[in-house]
Amino acid sequence: MNFTAQSVWEMTKLFVRDPADASRRVIAADLPVNVSVLMLVLAGVMSGVMAAISVTLYGTRTITMQLPDGSEQVIEQASPFMTGAFSVLAGLGFAYFVYWVGTRSSGQGGLPQVLSVIATWQIAMTVLGVMAVVLDMLVPLAGFVMAVFVIVVSVRALVLGVQTVHGFEGAGRALMVILAALIVLFFVLMIVTAMFGPMLIQEVPNEL
Repeated sequence: MNFTAQSVWEMTKLFVRDPADASRRVIAADLPVNVSVLMLVLAGVMSGVMAAISVTLYGTRTITMQLPDGSEQVIEQASPFMTGAFSVLAGLGFAYFVYWVGTRSSGQGGLPQVLSVIATWQIAMTVLGVMAVVLDMLVPLAGFVMAVFVIVVSVRALVLGVQTVHGFEGAGRALMVILAALIVLFFVLMIVTAMFGPMLIQEVPNEL
């Protein structure tokens, strides 16, 4: 399986048209684990670059939270580097939990196969996401329509991909595995955020 701009684009189109066939081709390619990890890193780099472009065009966004004691916390938008790193870690964690939950639900997919399908899916969806962001910069309404399209395609491709790699008979079990993996990943990320999140938060005293 050659990773050129043309092959990535063809795989992206195949994930849109027939995610099950795309997943079967990825599984048949028998990608080494390190290649799948590098694909997730590439997707993270692309996410970081788009975050950097967003900061350049719109500035750093902040969210102000009012606390019960009257103080405020200002949460700044993560840096492009942190955005990319989070994308990579989330991709790795999600792939592992899809494997872990899936094998405990009679799934047949091994970790290398699950990782390769998730990594390829993330690359394809990142390409579509970049297209949506660029389109939003040029024609906001068209960009919104494209964003909705990407969400629908992403969910469909993920469900069918997990169904294919684990050999489930129906998409319903694949969907349940995905939801369970997301819940576990959410709690893990909450723990990581609790450990490292305070470094990104600036407390602002209430002057009233």
